[in-house]
Amino acid sequence: MATNRTRTLVFVGADDHLVDAAPIAERLAEEGVDHEVVIYPDTPHGYFCDEWDTWRPAPAADTWAKVTALFEV
Repeated sequence: MATNRTRTLVFVGADDHLVDAAPIAERLAEEGVDHEVVIYPDTPHGYFCDEWDTWRPAPAADTWAKVTALFEV
């Protein structure tokens, strides 16, 4: 059982060649971690970096909105 009760967010593109969200989500669930896994369709690894050709503005904006909302009180 997890001892850290901090909410965990995982963001990944469906076309990410480095990160497989399924085992991450499975393990977080097994450990009872409060989490959300967001998988963006047609989105590669590196979608958040606007200096790379893999940048995807819509998923990046959605990720940023979700992260900043986490810190709103």
